Amino acid sequence: MSEFQTTRHMPKHDAALHASEINKVALDCVINAYINADIDLLNKFGLSIDTARELTSLTVCEAAQLAKSGAALFELSWNDKMVQHVVRSIKLNGKPEYLELVDQLIKHQAPNSLIQFFFDFNAAELAKRRELLGMGVWRGRDQRLTLSEREQIKLVWQQSSKSKVPEKCLDLAIETGIPLRRSWYLIKELLLTDKLILKNAPIPLIEECYQWERYEIVLRRHQLGFRSQEVNSWILSESDRERVISKWDYYAKLPTVAERFIAVADATSCSLSQIWEAVRLRIEVK
Repeated sequence: MSEFQTTRHMPKHDAALHASEINKVALDCVINAYINADIDLLNKFGLSIDTARELTSLTVCEAAQLAKSGAALFELSWNDKMVQHVVRSIKLNGKPEYLELVDQLIKHQAPNSLIQFFFDFNAAELAKRRELLGMGVWRGRDQRLTLSEREQIKLVWQQSSKSKVPEKCLDLAIETGIPLRRSWYLIKELLLTDKLILKNAPIPLIEECYQWERYEIVLRRHQLGFRSQEVNSWILSESDRERVISKWDYYAKLPTVAERFIAVADATSCSLSQIWEAVRLRIEVK
């Protein structure tokens, strides 16, 4: 029998193992989509935000049990014509599709930090790509975004139909004409704000992190299809409060307050509302 035997020809126990592995990969994709606020990808999976949140909250044992269940959780299918097209393109051009995207981002003056946020490149590799493209690193001080430019970036970003964030970055640069080295900080702010919203952050927390107006936060919640969830208990035990404060101090070197909140939530499993109550008097927003 061929090494590439299908589930149809496998013994029953092998087929179940095969389905379990597919379910594990699918579950990882859903969790990553939820954590990265990739609503378009969740929609393509056919999952609501509430379901994605429940999957993200599973323990390791619960996730393994779900993957091994006999239920048909996920159906895998290939786009035959697209597979042939991509294979032919790779063989003819010898240049991975993602590398073309990286080159386009570089041409639109993406800083190294943007590319390294999404792709596995070190500084030396990026320097080589820039040299090949005749694009040096910008050395001067960037002009701050004007209020009208900020509003333009927000509007284009939030209305984009692209599911992959690097592609959204490229479309943003093309549509607005604003170099990515100037818009990257705001793009990261938008990404982190979406993460905070999907983690049920209280509105005062988001206002403290990024000085957004309340109506902007409410509007973005609506755009993401997010419904605020009731927090079971706002009051932390003394031991949990000490654990939260310890983690808050541990992550003090993270670049932004938003990233710090997200890291503490991931490390402690406490809600952002609870973390906010525990540390809000210690925050120093620059």
